[in-house]
Amino acid sequence: MKITVMKILAIIDGLPGGSHRHAVEVLKILTNIYGHDILVFEEPFHFTSNSLDEIRKYGLMVHDINYRFQELCLNYSNNISKMLMALYKFLINNEVYCKFIINELTNDLMHNNIKFDVILDVHESGISLVYALYLAKKLNVPIIKVLQNEPFRTFKWFGRGYRHVDGIYGLLEDSYVFLEHRLTKAIYSMAMKGGMLRGIASVSQVPIYYSNIEKLSNKYGVKLRIYRYGNAFDKDLIYRYRNIYDKRDYAVFFGRLTPAKGAWDIIKVAKYLHDINILVFGPISNRIRDRFLRNLPNNLKYMGYRPINELYDYVARAKALIYPSHVDSFPLVILETIALGTSAVAYDIPAIRLVYGGLKPVHMVREYDISSLAHETKRIINMSIDEYVKEHEDERTRRFLKEHDSWEKVAQETLDFIYEVLGERH
Repeated sequence: MKITVMKILAIIDGLPGGSHRHAVEVLKILTNIYGHDILVFEEPFHFTSNSLDEIRKYGLMVHDINYRFQELCLNYSNNISKMLMALYKFLINNEVYCKFIINELTNDLMHNNIKFDVILDVHESGISLVYALYLAKKLNVPIIKVLQNEPFRTFKWFGRGYRHVDGIYGLLEDSYVFLEHRLTKAIYSMAMKGGMLRGIASVSQVPIYYSNIEKLSNKYGVKLRIYRYGNAFDKDLIYRYRNIYDKRDYAVFFGRLTPAKGAWDIIKVAKYLHDINILVFGPISNRIRDRFLRNLPNNLKYMGYRPINELYDYVARAKALIYPSHVDSFPLVILETIALGTSAVAYDIPAIRLVYGGLKPVHMVREYDISSLAHETKRIINMSIDEYVKEHEDERTRRFLKEHDSWEKVAQETLDFIYEVLGERH
């Protein structure tokens, strides 16, 4: 039987990006439109200094203890060895970092007789599951995970391929990821076997493709769902800027600038397209900032971070998005771009094939093939307006955009899955 109003303890990623955006949009709707009581706990080690204040602006509740937690976790942020040790210690003896603060939180909740129906962990990471498990045992409440990316990869892959795009540093990162994935898989197994992790949803087929997590879910009888919608765009905002007729002969990139998202590929493509301007928007990884900025060819303009209305205006007037990402699950960048009426060129990684395959405005080339990426970009920019409009008015593309034009669909999908999981267990 469905619960009229649910109390949800939500664990989210506080870093800017698709995972954070998904979580905030869904939780806003669940609380502000559907009326469910949601308390947000931000995932330790994944936050910015103002992330909690931003969450509160949207009408979501944040326990004050979260601010203290942020202060203490600053020393852990981006510290690979400490994060691996945190996963290992939990596996060995259920030890969690800052246990005294977590205990203060649970004691305060129990003292005020605040009970939850479910812990909704809207991230794939092992660290967030560690805290979900600790809280679940203390508060006697089940967990549902929503995968934004793969939680781990099978032995078929070593790391996430960072070594191919970032040299020695990437090899070190792949080595860390390999170890992290082994520990994370063990924690997922523990959570399923112990009966605390009751359901796993995924924003696309991609996390399942890499992790083979269905084998674990079948083994332990855990409900697994691949969302039909997964992600969405804000139709009321995006369609103010949508433009397929009045295009300019330049290309864009927007999103986080890291090697895994194609930071070095963008520079290489720009050198091929010396007569075409490329405008790049978004934050740059601190580690590569200086190296990136001093290597820019004349036709590549770094625009920095711009307000969303300005960004959408630039993207809608561009004729092509160059999106050479190597690691993704369901990239919102491409969804928003084609909704704005701009064609995209991307590598044929699983996230693009499995989510956007068959859509005419999404053009794919082999991964790492810089010359093909440049050639396809130039071909799009040289398209006649009739040909350009035709690919954007394609029936399949229009249907895809209609399916993904509201975050409320994603929120409803999440809510239905929660009800299904809780109903099966009660």
